[in-house]
Amino acid sequence: MGGFGGGGGGGTLQQQGLALSLYAVLNLFLNFFNKWALGSSGAGFSFPVFYSMFHMLMSLVGSLVLMKVRPPPTGMPSLQQFGVYKWEALTAYGQSRVLARP
Repeated sequence: MGGFGGGGGGGTLQQQGLALSLYAVLNLFLNFFNKWALGSSGAGFSFPVFYSMFHMLMSLVGSLVLMKVRPPPTGMPSLQQFGVYKWEALTAYGQSRVLARP
């Protein structure tokens, strides 16, 4: 089973099933945690913009740590790659914004 980007995926069917199961369980936990953290009966965190901002910051830091621990075979991303793919990214972002409208 190949993955997006031509990396080839890899792993046995059991490893892929385990990875998918782990992703599903962690995603479910994160949904319940967010409901608790942002709810008035839970942690009562009343600043969802800052909550989202720190989530994005930690996602960036986590990605950088993982890429330093196990560098991608094609090398680290560069600003030149951003220049090559900027129109695809902006198009995808624009489509997501149009589809997200009520």
